[in-house]
Order: sequence, then C-alpha cells, then structure tokens
Amino acid sequence: MYLLGKFITELTNADIKRLLESGIPESKSLDYKRQLNIADDRDKNRQELLFDIASMYNTDGGCIIYGIDEKVDEKGQNTGLPEKLVYQDISNPDKLNQQLQDIIRANTDPKITNIVSRVIMVDNFQIFLIGVPKYLGLPVMVTINSSNKFYRRNASGKYLVPTLE
Repeated sequence: MYLLGKFITELTNADIKRLLESGIPESKSLDYKRQLNIADDRDKNRQELLFDIASMYNTDGGCIIYGIDEKVDEKGQNTGLPEKLVYQDISNPDKLNQQLQDIIRANTDPKITNIVSRVIMVDNFQIFLIGVPKYLGLPVMVTINSSNKFYRRNASGKYLVPTLE
C-alpha cells in the first residue's frame, strides 16, 4: 500500500503528477487503470477488479490507480507507461468505498477486508486509489461467478497461478 515511499493515505496530487511526468511504469506493485466501472456490465468489470486486487494481495501488495490512461504501442497494446489523466465521476466516495468493500468481501476466500481506498483531485481530475496490502497467509481465491481462481502479479501484470506455484 506504499507508492513512492508513501502510504496511500499520504499521497498528494503532486505525487500522482510525478508518476505521469516521470513516466513511471506499471510494476508488480503499481497498476494503472483508465476507468473504475463496477456498475455497468457488473460481472465482467467486478471480476476484473477482483482479479487485480487478489493478484496484488497474493504477491507484495501495492496500489491500483483508476484515472490514468496508459500509452499504447503501434499495435494498440498497453505499454504500462502512464499517458494522461482520465476523470472519474465519483459523487459519493464513502458509498463507493462501501460498495467496493462489499464486493471484495463477498467474492474472495478467505475474505479480503483490509484494503484502503480514496479519491484525490489532480488538476481538476478525480482519481481513485486502491491500496492493497500484502497477505501473509495462504493465497486468496476469487470466487465470483464460481471462478475459484488464484492470481498473483509480476512486473507485467496479473497471472493465473499454476498448480505447482
């Protein structure tokens, strides 16, 4: 739940700008997402959110930032490099946080109960941060839609955990 040496609750708009200006790439503990959307196409978007959170939780923890668009290469593939801010329309951060906590608790086993989330304003853009701690026990499984899958994360993103791992 640390980014740039700061706990997620200590991050400022200057820190988020620094990620963009310095071109700090995604890593095992940092993930950029364009848009948080858990209302439309609920199952697919919620499943993706849960896979992202569980992968960080099962690895080293980290920070997911909603509201940063990634640069794409000539083939249209994300490069992991931040490009620009994307406004998140969050009218009630407390309600969103509660909804997020409910989704995570209901669809993980053992239940993930200790993420931290917050909204931060950066150049008139709402940005949503999710801090994910490192889990020290057995891996957490995502159970949405009876998926029963385990994920971890490496420098290039999340991956399905093979049996041997």
